[in-house]
Formats: sequence, structure tokens, C-alpha cells
Amino acid sequence: MKEVLGLDTKYVLVVNQVPGMTWLLKRSLGASDRHIVVAENTDTAAAMMESVDFDLVISDITQEQMDGFESMCNTWRTNGNGQMIMFSSFGKLEVTSRARNLGVERFLTKPFRVEHLQDEVARVLTTLTQPEAIPAMAN
Repeated sequence: MKEVLGLDTKYVLVVNQVPGMTWLLKRSLGASDRHIVVAENTDTAAAMMESVDFDLVISDITQEQMDGFESMCNTWRTNGNGQMIMFSSFGKLEVTSRARNLGVERFLTKPFRVEHLQDEVARVLTTLTQPEAIPAMAN
């Protein structure tokens, strides 16, 4: 799939069960160098991650299928998909802790400003495009 759109295109998966929020995220995160894909639940997201190497996955922690959430995180971690940003309502400490145990490191608390998410996405995708430092060769 990446060959079709180009090697510089970043693939972003948005997982959310609320259609209005999904539409807002897809519209506000779109850019010429990004391909935004939407999954309406964690089962669909996990299946997509099996076949596409996403650079970034963005998901609401609160999903109807909490077992699916764990499955999605395990698929993300196992398949080596890029970074993950999760967002949650304030007071979801137990869920946030569970996500951290599954390897998620970036969180936003709802309500959040779309601009804040845009900045975080840009920061994550920029770190993915920066070349790793090449160690100096010893003489």
C-alpha cells in the first residue's frame, strides 16, 4: 500500500466509535504527506494493523470492546506499527495505567483542543522522518 502513495507518505490510523469525532479527527489531521485511515472499532483496527504498517495510531482509550482494546494494543506492539497516541477522559487512571503496561506512551486528556492533537501528531511524525545519527567511525 505504501508504494502506491509514496514512501514519504505517513500512514495514520484513527480508531474511534463516535462518527462525528472520527470525521473531525480525519479532517483536522489530514495533510499532503499523510494518509488517514479510520477504524470504527478496535477489532477493525487490529485487522488493519495486520496488513498495513501504520506510522501512527490514534485511539480513544474508552472503547465498547475493552478486550478489543487490549488486542489492538498487542497487535500494534507485535507488528511493530509506529507510535500510538491515546486520549481519554480525566479520571480514567486505571485504563491509562493498563495502556502504559501495553506499551502506549503518549496520552491526551479530553477535552483537548484539536490544535494540541495536531501539534502532537506533527511532533511524532517529525521524529519518524528524522534520520538516526550515524556513529562516528574510529580511525
